[in-house]
Parts: sequence; structure tokens; C-alpha cells
Amino acid sequence: MRPDYRPDIDGLRTVSVLSVIFYHYGLGRFTGGFVGVDVFFVISGYLITSIIYREMEQDRFSILAFYDRRFRRILPATLLAIIGTGIVGYFVLLPKDFAGFGESAVYASFGFANFFFLWNTGGYFDSAADLMPLLHTWSLAVEEQFYFVWPLLLLLVFRFSSGSRTAVVATLALIIAVSLGASILIVERNQQVAFYMLHTRAWELAIGALLVFVPAIRHRLAAEALAVLGLALIAYGVFALTSRSPFPGLNALYPCVGAALLIWPTAQRTMVARALSLRPMVFIGLISFSLYLWHWPILVLYRLYGIGDMPGTYEKVALILLSILLATISLYAVENPIRRRRFGHHVTIPAGLSAAAVVAVCGYGIVAMAGIPSRLDPDVRYYASFLDFDTPNRRDPACFITSESAREGLSFESDRCLAITADKPNVLVIGDSHANHYVASLRQLYPGINFAQATASGCQPTIKPVGSKRCTNLMNDVFQKYVPGMDFDAVIVSARWNNHGIKKLRKSVKALKRHVAKVIVLGPTIEYRHELARLLAKSKMTGRDLMRESRRYEAKAKTQRAVERALSGTSATLVSVLDAVCPRKKCQVLTPEGAPLQWDYGHFTTSGATYALQKMKLPLPTTSSNLASSALH
Repeated sequence: MRPDYRPDIDGLRTVSVLSVIFYHYGLGRFTGGFVGVDVFFVISGYLITSIIYREMEQDRFSILAFYDRRFRRILPATLLAIIGTGIVGYFVLLPKDFAGFGESAVYASFGFANFFFLWNTGGYFDSAADLMPLLHTWSLAVEEQFYFVWPLLLLLVFRFSSGSRTAVVATLALIIAVSLGASILIVERNQQVAFYMLHTRAWELAIGALLVFVPAIRHRLAAEALAVLGLALIAYGVFALTSRSPFPGLNALYPCVGAALLIWPTAQRTMVARALSLRPMVFIGLISFSLYLWHWPILVLYRLYGIGDMPGTYEKVALILLSILLATISLYAVENPIRRRRFGHHVTIPAGLSAAAVVAVCGYGIVAMAGIPSRLDPDVRYYASFLDFDTPNRRDPACFITSESAREGLSFESDRCLAITADKPNVLVIGDSHANHYVASLRQLYPGINFAQATASGCQPTIKPVGSKRCTNLMNDVFQKYVPGMDFDAVIVSARWNNHGIKKLRKSVKALKRHVAKVIVLGPTIEYRHELARLLAKSKMTGRDLMRESRRYEAKAKTQRAVERALSGTSATLVSVLDAVCPRKKCQVLTPEGAPLQWDYGHFTTSGATYALQKMKLPLPTTSSNLASSALH
């Protein structure tokens, strides 16, 4: 063991990795356990810089030798975890999930996972990211990018300053100031970028690096006090912060400064350092890298074997123990043997890059083969194919305005979407995505009616709506301009009704009735806690009736009753979607042709909407007011 080895740092690794694990597994009140990654960053910055600078002072630093060590330290365990995840995923993941894994594996193999998750998630705390098996590799990517840049920059500063420690410290201070400033500014504007990117995280690694150049604390009482303060700051981050806290930014100072105070060299070991140096703490610290690598995909794969629900407490403990077992095997059977073998950088680097390339090619192959659906039962493949149902070509982006429409610069085309015909009844459909999913089927079922459309995601179809501006602007125009100024024979109002919309529904219907003869309000439909397509596919794989376990009938029935009360006494016609698809509380999940009625938690497929509308028998007009007016004259 090296004479400069510090067991307390391995103990600090244990604190950081267990914080992350308990946060991910939802054990205890570790609401900010994700800050364990920030503690890792500080540790890494300190250890890597201490090695590099010592070698530079001894005039024996080699960039290639440094990369050789990094390759042997990081790649074997990382690639092993990716490969293991892929093997298990082959048997348990649906094609869409497996293809997503394959794409993330390409990026993770070469240390760019942070870019993949920046581009493909709504953020680290987004619910969709919770079921991505390689999500945690974003932090490895940040470290690897730092390892690529920092030695080169440190070498330049060292050479041009003739080894001046002051120049190195000044460089680190500048990195900390600029990167922390960027983190504080960007986290308010774009938390995803601030969370995933090196330029907003570099200051955390630089704080660790700065500790290499600070003098040791010699006063015993000061050392003890600072160690306790450091532990308290980390504990505050772990237990007080939440996924809703702006992060990183200023909130990342708690774990980073706390870790720095614990790592700060002291003339004598503190009580906290002794506690961190206990053998169980050191052991977990030694396997912490592999434990971090394994704990997340094990949890995600277990969840995706079912329908995505979090496991129970006993299952969580069992999964953590399995993670510890795999991490221990990885350390002693893979990591240590490879780290101890000195092949030389002329072997290690090409071999490492080749191994990463092979894994990346395999990942790309999974993507190219669309998740290899042929490995699954035909019925499973068929149901799972509906998970990709909501593609842009299934909706009119100019008549259904979404966040994607806004990003693409598209706006509502009133001339086309609200076109009136003189030879047919004209019916306007307004609402959110739960109105849009009926439009294609309405046109198919009622070719003798002209259906206009004004739909947008992000608010309720009521007067003075609250929500996304793209939606509220459109709904205000519907009530103030389009309906009063155009000759519609009826209006169909549909939405994923919530309390805010229901409270304004009565007044909204009365406003519509001043200008149209008939207002038809569609009630809520049945919803599931997970995508119905996934439930059907997983039910086929596991033999369980997962639809019954995930169905939210009572909640939707309660909403239905609230809509009924809101419309009581008005002349609007309420049509129960719930009764149409769930007669006598027995919910239909497939159309007569065998297609899923809904593709996600509640949106209809086209055939599902057709089936539901046939059951609803809407009281639509058979004669246009334009035609009636012409007949009178």
C-alpha cells in the first residue's frame, strides 16, 4: 500500500456512493442523494491532480502513461457493466427500450454519455430518464472529458511557469471562478445543460485539484471542527436538497465544499477521518466505482422486466446486495488484475480504444436493428410497436400546436385548420391532445361533416385558460375570435380534464352556446399508470394481467362526476367516454381487430379512437346552418 494512501478518502467514497444508491432506490430520506456524484468529482480532482503534479515535479510525467492508467482504471469495469446490461436487456427489454440502450451504449463507450442524455431526456430528474439503464454514465463522461483536458492544461502551465505552484493555483482559481459562475447563471436558464456539461461541472473537480496545493491544517481543534463542518455540509446536501432544487449552481457548494473540508490534508487524523477509515467503510469505498456502475442498471432492468414500478423494500435491499456482489467480483476478477498488469501504453491505449469501439459497434447494431424485435414473441412485438405510435406524421403540426411545433417555428394556420364548407355541417373540435386524438377518426367515421380543429397541448379548452402560452393564446382566440366570427354548427370540447378546467367549464360552455347551436363535451377516458402498449406486451411476456394492476378507473370516474356537476343545468351534451370503453367497469384494451385501444397512459390509437367513437354515438348535426339559411332564402 502506498505511503500516501488515505483510507478516509475511500470512506468518503462510501458516503458518496451510498448516498447516490439510497437516492436512486428511494430508501430513507436521501432526497438529495444525487449530490454524492459531486463528492466523487472533488475526490477525483484531488487524486488525479496529486498524481500528475507529483510526477511533473519529478520530471517523469507522460501524457501517454497517464492515459494508460486511466484506460486501465475506467474502461474494463465500464465496458463490463455495459456488456452485462446489454446481455440482460436482450432478454427483458422491449425493442424501443433496447434500441435506446444501444444508442446510449455508443456514447457511453467513448465517454460522451452526458451529451446523449442532454439531447435525449428532459433532464436527469425527468421521469423518462428514470428507466434508462445507462443514465448514470453521464458523470463518468464528465470525468473522462476532464481527464483529457486537465493534464494537457496543467502541463502547459507547469512548463511555461517553470513549475510555479502559484501559476497552477491561479489557473485553478480562474477555472473555479469561471465554471462556478457559468453553473450559477446557466442553471436558472437551462438546468439540463448545467447538470450534464463539463464547463458547468469543472469547478467541482478543480476544487479537489486545488487541495493539492493548500498547506496541511496543523491545529488539531481547527482540523476537527472543519471535518465536522464538512460532514455537515454533505449531510445538508443529501437530506435537504431535492430534485426540485436548482442544481448544480450554488446548491452544489454544499457537497463540494463539504468534501473539500474532509479531504483537506491535516497534520493529525481527525475523529471523522478515523470513522471514515473503518474497514467496512474502506471496503465499500474500494468497490465504489463498480458499485456505482452496477447499482443503476440492475434497478432499471428489474423495473423494466415488469412495467416500470419501483420494487418493494425487501426487493430493493436484495438488488443492492446483488450490486455489491457484482462490484466485488468486478474489482477482484477484472479491475485489479488489469490495473496491476503493465502492458505499456502502446498496448493498453489501442486495446482500450478497440474494446470501446467493439462495444459501440454492438450498440449501433442494436439501434440499426430497431432493438432486435425478432427475439420476442410476435404478439409482444406487435403490442410493443405501438409505443412509437405518437410520431409527428400522425398529427397535423399546424392544427395541433405542441412544444415541438414551437421549437420548429410552426404556428396555428387558421385559414386551413378552421376552413368552413358550405355543403356540409361544420363542427369545430377544440382541446388538448385528448381532443386531437379523435380528429382523424371523426373524419373517417363522418365523411359528411367538415371537422375543423383548434387544438394545442399545455392548457385546458376554457375561457381565460392558464398554461403554456402557445395553448392559452389559441384558446383565447377560439373563444374571442374564431367561434364568434365563424359559422360552426357545433363544437366538440375534449381534454384531459383537471380541476382548473372543470371550474371554468360551465362559463366556457355558456360562452360557446351564444354562437353555436350545439356544444358536445367529451368526458375523461380511462387511464393507466403506464403505457397500455407496454402493459399488453409485458403481460404477454410475464403471464400477468398488468392492465388491471395499472388501471386508474376510480380516479377517472371521480373526474367524470366532477364534469357532470359542472355541466348540470347547461344545454351542453356530455358524452361519457369512460362508459363507452369501460362498460360496467370492464375496460376494453383491444379493438375487435386486436389493436391496442390506447398507446400510452390514455391517448387513443387511431383504431382505438374509431372504436370509442362508435360506442359513444355522438349527437352530431346532420344539416349545416349555412344550408338551412340558404333554404330559407
